[in-house]
Amino acid sequence: MATTQKNDPHKKKWLNSYGKYAGLGIQMIAPILLLTWLGHSLDNFVHSVNPWFTLLGAVIGLIASMLMLFKTVR
Repeated sequence: MATTQKNDPHKKKWLNSYGKYAGLGIQMIAPILLLTWLGHSLDNFVHSVNPWFTLLGAVIGLIASMLMLFKTVR
């Protein structure tokens, strides 16, 4: 008899792999948005004319998301 799809180890492995990488987009965008928002809030708090904290937060968020991506993929 043919194996059922429910117990197919190949399909289970594929689903585990899919589930692992499905959330990468959210894992990448979350630190960028969070740190950019924190930088913007800090710029507003100190009444900064130039958005230096916003830019710094965005860059640090981008670096953090890339490090998490490389760690996950590796």
